[in-house]
Amino acid sequence: MIGGGPVAVTLDQVADAAGVSKSTASRVLSGSSRVSAQTRRAVQSAAERLGYRPNRIASGLRTRRSNLIGLVITNLVNASFHTITEVLQQRLDECGYQVLLCVTDSDPVRERRYLDMLLDHRVDGLVIVGTGANTETVRQVSAAGIPVVNLMRSPDDAPGDSVMAGDREGAELAVRHLLDLGHRDIAFIGGPPTVDSGRDRYAGFAAALAAAGLEPDPALCERGPYTMPFGAEAVTRLMASDRPPTALYSANHEATFGTLGALVQLGIRVPEQLSLAPADHRRRQRRPRPRRARRRATAAPHRQPPRQRRLRQRRPRVGGPRPPHPRRRPAGGAKLDRGSGPAGVMICRRD
Repeated sequence: MIGGGPVAVTLDQVADAAGVSKSTASRVLSGSSRVSAQTRRAVQSAAERLGYRPNRIASGLRTRRSNLIGLVITNLVNASFHTITEVLQQRLDECGYQVLLCVTDSDPVRERRYLDMLLDHRVDGLVIVGTGANTETVRQVSAAGIPVVNLMRSPDDAPGDSVMAGDREGAELAVRHLLDLGHRDIAFIGGPPTVDSGRDRYAGFAAALAAAGLEPDPALCERGPYTMPFGAEAVTRLMASDRPPTALYSANHEATFGTLGALVQLGIRVPEQLSLAPADHRRRQRRPRPRRARRRATAAPHRQPPRQRRLRQRRPRVGGPRPPHPRRRPAGGAKLDRGSGPAGVMICRRD
């Protein structure tokens, strides 16, 4: 007994109980195929009987692998991010990896702290839905030989591969629908231009207006961080202007939550006084309105949508050769749904 607790079973004890050498027992417990089936059964039986648990830290020092993948993500409120987290965890588990989940709440300081921690632990890979504020730290992770995948948002000069959504197409579809409803004073609340999703959704917004012979009005465009406070502040400024919009395209989920709360505080009814078209939706957001539309950028797990299938089909490249140049891959397109289905809060109606 040490310190009142049981002494850990050692690899030597397992080897003695199985009647094999320490190196043979080590090969069995590390999953090597260079042992007979009889020897494997003997070692595994001895390990189970003695309650042996391998020292993963020591093993990692020897093999230079941790079997850990860091997932840094801004939040789990966004239904897309929730599904991405679930699919990645399932897929990585099938491949023998565990996920270290780091939720940043879109806080760049917290994000950098998590990135430093994952680098210190020498994870085998990093998947990041980032704020765009810590590109240099992500470069340090990549420079340490850790593969990096940017999901949904890829800042300028971000290292590693990128898997992106159909942000431009989705924005264009949503704004075109608002135009078809008769709106001309359409506002935009979206992410910063330093991040792909912020750039691409604004580009889709502008393209839809251009197709209708219009240009974005700078007074109706708010661009900033992916946070609820920014969404609330932005829509408050827009609705207090001399010429408030009749419709709003809210280009990220976090801003939409802030926007909805602010509209309630302002006493502005959706869709009677303002048509609202958010880029993402969540199934629990249900409003009893007869007509609604949504640009769907989320995934229902039971339906195996294109993004989920693509993520599942793509075997992690951890430990393998790294390509000479980062790869950029779309994760799926965009869809505009109409009707009174159970999901979504995008309500586009012009009375």
